[in-house]
Amino acid sequence: MKANYTYLSDGTKAKALNASSAGYDYAGSFTYSHASNGTKTLESVAFGGGRIRKSGSTYAVDYHITDHLGSVRAIVNASGTVVEQNDYYPFGKRHPNGLTQLAANRWRFSGKEEQDAAFGITYSDFGARFYDRSAAWTAIDPLAEKYYSISPYVYCIGNPARFVDPEGTSTRVKQLEDGTYEVVGVDFNDDYNIYIFKLNDAGEWISTGVSIGMTPSIYSFVQDDNITPAYGAIIDPSNDAGLDFIQDLTENLRPLAYYMYHARKSRRFDFKVTNGTNSFISNDILYLYRGMPIYSSSDGIQFFGSARDVGNLVAGYYAAAYGMTWDEAREAFDTYNGSQEPLVSKYGQKFGFNLGCSLPEEERRLRRNLNFLIPASLPAYQSIKKKH
Repeated sequence: MKANYTYLSDGTKAKALNASSAGYDYAGSFTYSHASNGTKTLESVAFGGGRIRKSGSTYAVDYHITDHLGSVRAIVNASGTVVEQNDYYPFGKRHPNGLTQLAANRWRFSGKEEQDAAFGITYSDFGARFYDRSAAWTAIDPLAEKYYSISPYVYCIGNPARFVDPEGTSTRVKQLEDGTYEVVGVDFNDDYNIYIFKLNDAGEWISTGVSIGMTPSIYSFVQDDNITPAYGAIIDPSNDAGLDFIQDLTENLRPLAYYMYHARKSRRFDFKVTNGTNSFISNDILYLYRGMPIYSSSDGIQFFGSARDVGNLVAGYYAAAYGMTWDEAREAFDTYNGSQEPLVSKYGQKFGFNLGCSLPEEERRLRRNLNFLIPASLPAYQSIKKKH
């Protein structure tokens, strides 16, 4: 036996040990080294940009630079020095021309954990199943019976340079003849990709494995009950209205009070019903959830969101730009709304908040200290809220 894996009831990996009972324990973003005698020590902690790992008697920060597939192409330390560089063959094998590997790093192709160093297995753990980087899965796709035309072992329908398969599950759309996409379902998981589905002869939606991009959250096309998908909503990749709106409001920051006043229902910053104009257009559910491009990451990943995402992204961005913490912003949003907001709003706002946190800290602190924030208790704030 090379490795023995233990999982929680929901499929989350909890432990991976070799024949000597040494290996790793997993607890959320924390990974612990598990010695043969059962002793456990914190080995590393994952964060959005890489990992914090144990290095001798202290801890070091590794920043992961990824490509459009999520593969780690370089690792930079806290001093800005490149300590690992990776090039890959199309299906995931590491090219020998890459710089010396960082021995402590196990996360490379598609950002998944390699099993090589610990267990002598040339697989990557994708969560739903293991992937042999020679180009095939080690087990059949759990949904294989739904799309007979695709081999249950093939990776990304044979095109790994373009497509990704983070977990083997998906957000569902069907492709229309005019180049747009219709939402036909949502899977509630950690995979934010938007996959194209087709109907098979039995009338079941089957995945093609093709992703058109990602959403800022799994709730981007979910209604206010946090359960029902916005069935029939259309995603139009050629609709730049959201991008133009976001660019205008983020590159040309308005005074916070001005923004708050005009972001109320049916005013021009209430994008979901006005499309950024001075006139109310519609509050039909399919109009509120019309999809469009909203952001492109530095590594080329295209994000699509609903019209609700557009307004929520900007709201979160403004909260960060004006020096609020996320807890302060969350309380302010719920107060501003008059009740606790649905998850489509919360996740969209958090996405925008994270983008706003990239602004210089000094600028954010200055806006806060100059009293640009309006406490919810002030009469001016209450008068704005009562009018709308």
